[in-house]
Amino acid sequence: MSTPLFRRKVLHAALLAIPAFALSIDALAADVPQVKITVNDKQCEPMQLTVPAGKTQFVVHNTSQKNVEWEILKGVMVVEERENIAPGFTQKMTANLEAGEYDMTCGLLSNPKGKLIVTAVRLPTANLTRWIWLGRLPSTRFTSLKKWKGWSSRPSCSPTR
Repeated sequence: MSTPLFRRKVLHAALLAIPAFALSIDALAADVPQVKITVNDKQCEPMQLTVPAGKTQFVVHNTSQKNVEWEILKGVMVVEERENIAPGFTQKMTANLEAGEYDMTCGLLSNPKGKLIVTAVRLPTANLTRWIWLGRLPSTRFTSLKKWKGWSSRPSCSPTR
């Protein structure tokens, strides 16, 4: 049975946790790299981009006099897109991309396509060996196991009797 004091403490704890959660979400959003692209009447600026694999936020600004679109294409497939970006406006788009080469539709479909190169992320390789986890094990520990009753040197799973 819960008391009003207990309920009040739980409510206070929950209310204190909400701002901390909001701050953690902002910190996660800050880790996503951001790339700025300007679309004019004829092309994108820059026409070639290189980004790491994973999430990237694209900030697309329209400097032309018409509504434009900006797309990421893999072959003929649209991976991500922003349509109807009004003149003078900016739209953000976050894409989670795998390594490879993509095309960018810059403004109108008749405009030349840009290139988006997504590079593989190199993760540091772990050098995990038994020396790191266990320390150096003297060979006497292994030989003492053979003397243990029931130990078998045969390639069998069952102990000898």
